[in-house]
Amino acid sequence: MSISKDKILSALPSRYGFEVKVFDTADSTNNAAKRECSYTPTLVAAAAQTLGRGRHGKSFFSPTGGIYMSLVLPKADFFELATVRAAVAVCRVIERFSPDKTEIKWVNDIFSDGRKVSGILCELVEDTVIIGIGININRNEFPDEISDTAGAVKLENTDRETVIASIAAEIMSLSELCAEKLLAEYKSRLFILGKTLEYTADGEKHSGVAVDINGQGNLIVRENGIFRTLNSGEISLGSKSFAAKE
Repeated sequence: MSISKDKILSALPSRYGFEVKVFDTADSTNNAAKRECSYTPTLVAAAAQTLGRGRHGKSFFSPTGGIYMSLVLPKADFFELATVRAAVAVCRVIERFSPDKTEIKWVNDIFSDGRKVSGILCELVEDTVIIGIGININRNEFPDEISDTAGAVKLENTDRETVIASIAAEIMSLSELCAEKLLAEYKSRLFILGKTLEYTADGEKHSGVAVDINGQGNLIVRENGIFRTLNSGEISLGSKSFAAKE
């Protein structure tokens, strides 16, 4: 189940000028992107990852058959709201090729039917931003440690190369959307707003209600009448299924 570079190139709008690198297996596409790093927009894709990872060093289950990709883009043009832009792009493309509906768990996880189906990891390397994306597709079984929370999207009438190219193109297209409209769509897809969540700040555990996001995509929570702005960190709704309805 290798990835076809030619198929990706044929599905990518040429105006974006992407170089494309493909691997049967990579430790992670973000790591491969760092090794391939250049000032030319570059798309890296792999059929499988041996050391797939998310934020805070967490591992990402990456067997053959999923979508694993990274984009290398100029920091000056793509750093602002990079994770927000990528999350909206992934949601749009999944819904274009799948009957599944998507939601976002702030800040970088994509959920469908109450389960995490995709993760995003953005990293800065010198003057570039690397946007890594992993998506579980057409899979029913997961390791025990994530079986309660992981899920997969059902792709129909398409292939991984088309989805990979479509996500890259959607991220580029969204760079032309004003921040206000981008954040409005991101916010409309957040399933945590209005819910009580647990989070860690300054090394201490807290509990508060998610009330909004600001113009930088940071999460605003209310705890005992005090508002706190979170710009990073893990949040949890305190259940095995983060998207469980309250």
